[in-house]
Amino acid sequence: MRRLLDEHAACRRRAEAAERRAAELEAALREVSGGAVDPLEMSARLEALEAENRALRERLEQARRAVGRLVARLDFLEGDR
Repeated sequence: MRRLLDEHAACRRRAEAAERRAAELEAALREVSGGAVDPLEMSARLEALEAENRALRERLEQARRAVGRLVARLDFLEGDR
């Protein structure tokens, strides 16, 4: 019985999430079809944000490598003690 109640609760959560997503998509469609949002401008903005994300990911990777080098140096120096 408990398993059925848990499955029902999980189904309800998924249905509620799907309903929220459907409402968001309907609102976005109304904005685009109503002229409130320019699809070409939105596409250009999306491309710019994706490029920015790629650049930020690369910077994060560079920072991770730098931190790794620092940790290795600290480990080496602590080993000399």
